[in-house]
Amino acid sequence: MTFGKYKHEGAVSSDPEHQRLCSKVPYGFLYVYNPNNFLSRGRKPYPNSFNSKLYYQMVGRDGDFLVGSDIGTFDYRRELKNLKMPVLIYGGRYDRVAVPVMMEKYKEYCPQAKFVMFEKSGHNPQIEEPSKLFSFIESFLN
Repeated sequence: MTFGKYKHEGAVSSDPEHQRLCSKVPYGFLYVYNPNNFLSRGRKPYPNSFNSKLYYQMVGRDGDFLVGSDIGTFDYRRELKNLKMPVLIYGGRYDRVAVPVMMEKYKEYCPQAKFVMFEKSGHNPQIEEPSKLFSFIESFLN
C-alpha cells in the first residue's frame, strides 16, 4: 500500500501503521538543513524518547497533517503584541515543520520581539548552528 492510498482511506497520523511507515523516513528529510549534524549524534536527534501519547494529545489525532486538539484550539497571536517582557523568536530557514513564511508572521504578531532566522538550519538550530544560536541567546539575555 502506498502512503497516499493509506491517507486517502482515512488513516490518521496517530495510527500505529502511520507511525511504522513514517519511522522509515530519515529524520533529516523533514527537519534539518544538513543531516550530517545529526549523524555525529549517533542518528538520534534528541537525547530523550518520543512520547507519542503526549504529542498526539497536543496536536490531535492527525497532527502530522492538520494540527488540532490542545494546540489547535489555543490561538494567542492577538495577545503577543501586549507582552511587556523581552521576547526572543527564532527559526530555521529550511524548517519544513514551522515553515519560514509562518515564522516571519511573528514579526507582525509581536513587533517588539527580537527575531532571527538561522540560514543554515531546519527545525533544530540548537544542533545545526549551535554557536550562532547560543551567542544570540546570550546577547539577548544580557
